[in-house]
Amino acid sequence: METTPRHTHFKRQVPEYQLSSPNQPDWIRLPRAGERCPYSNLSRSTLNNLILPCKANRNQPPVRSAVVGQRGAKRGVRLVDRRSLMAHIEAGQEPACEQPANATPVATFTPAIQRQTKPSRVQTFRIAGKIRKAE
Repeated sequence: METTPRHTHFKRQVPEYQLSSPNQPDWIRLPRAGERCPYSNLSRSTLNNLILPCKANRNQPPVRSAVVGQRGAKRGVRLVDRRSLMAHIEAGQEPACEQPANATPVATFTPAIQRQTKPSRVQTFRIAGKIRKAE
């Protein structure tokens, strides 16, 4: 089987997760607490929010995961599908804003948001047995 080398002179490069490489695993293990994932640089809690049903993802995890364990064992190892994770990250990217060279900037009107302030709370202090209001 012939492999195609990655060329850097192309304008559009293939994302790293789409390249088949023996160094890139299909499934990755969650990082330890306090550490970050070496592939996505996400923390363990962020990855958990992406792979487990919870309020943050409306009980529909966007990234695939699997638990590998032995029959009858109380615990297993949670593995994350690396391609699914990288596809989710890629889908969240915002495209670069490019304007044509001959385009003129358009002025837009943005009304100022009026801030509603709460009435100031009167603070009271007990000084020498008497209650006084702060001004």
